[in-house]
Amino acid sequence: SIKIGYVPEHFSTPLIFAKRIHEKSTDSSDYNVELVPFPSGTGHLIESLGKGEIDMGIGLTEAWISGLGNGKDFYRIFGTYVTSPLKWAISVGKDSTIKQVDDLKE
Repeated sequence: SIKIGYVPEHFSTPLIFAKRIHEKSTDSSDYNVELVPFPSGTGHLIESLGKGEIDMGIGLTEAWISGLGNGKDFYRIFGTYVTSPLKWAISVGKDSTIKQVDDLKE
């Protein structure tokens, strides 16, 4: 089971569709994916990752970088979600076994 925090914006649409497809797939019983919306923004998402309330977060890269720059060392950025003027990062706890985007495909 994995809890993925995200900021509900139009960029999140592929994430919602992917979860729906996963739920309909024949092998979806292998693991459960829970999407946890954070309408309050990436800052709240980062705090929840730090408290262990979620396993992964997808949010604005600038906020993730700012947190690291301000001493939050409990996470790391390991990929990007979309390429646009607003960059969205995929981040996990620093001790996570997920090291790169391809690890999510297994």
